[in-house]
Amino acid sequence: MSGFIGVNNQFAQEFRQPVAKLQGIITSIYDIGYAAGALLNFFFGEQFGCKNRIIAGGTTMIVGTILGSFITLAQLLFGRIVTSLCIAYWLDHRSLLCKSTHPRAPPLFFQAFLAVCLILQMSPLPDTPRYLIEKCQNDAAAEVLTRLRILHRNIL
Repeated sequence: MSGFIGVNNQFAQEFRQPVAKLQGIITSIYDIGYAAGALLNFFFGEQFGCKNRIIAGGTTMIVGTILGSFITLAQLLFGRIVTSLCIAYWLDHRSLLCKSTHPRAPPLFFQAFLAVCLILQMSPLPDTPRYLIEKCQNDAAAEVLTRLRILHRNIL
């Protein structure tokens, strides 16, 4: 929200010139999502494995981006919480200089684009050997380790 809060621009007009306290809430609401995401990961993360957590994080980011498309203040706040459940990316893109009616669209779409790329890259990868062994899938874990060993030999 770096360049959108606290200046007289399209954002301020759409949200009726939010006072300093509300500006602080809008900016810092990410922390609630970060804390919730960290706690969820701490208590339930091992059940799903690293690959699935990364894919879930990317999916959550896309959902949060859609929800936070700033139609209403409530959507903005909820979308920021949802987006920050995973590590959120933000690109200002000098959107303040944009004269369109939706200057925040390029950073939001770019954020969603990064999440889509993350999901597409993670989908074909195998689960980690540690996760597979914890789930009693020793043959699958051995196969992953073998593929890594062969790949390592080919690189060297």
